[in-house]
Amino acid sequence: MFDDNVLNDLNLRYLSAAKELAIADLQMAQLKLGLSEFLLKIITSSSFQQLEHMAKQDLIYFKFLPNEKLFSCLLEHPNDEVVRLSLLVSSNHC
Repeated sequence: MFDDNVLNDLNLRYLSAAKELAIADLQMAQLKLGLSEFLLKIITSSSFQQLEHMAKQDLIYFKFLPNEKLFSCLLEHPNDEVVRLSLLVSSNHC
């Protein structure tokens, strides 16, 4: 049986990284994570305990890059700026 604590831990790490990045550079956090300024401000103002509570909810899940083909291309050509840009745009696209 799968242990949900693994997902909770991943969620908490994601939220903590989002908080750190947003504190350091809000615009970069928006670009890299595809999250709104509003949501990032909520995350940055949250305590560790609040982030931990959020991470345990069934509503939030860390999301891996959405486009597997582009991700595969990035692994094959890690320095290709066109592939990197394509992946960035596709991962932030609704």
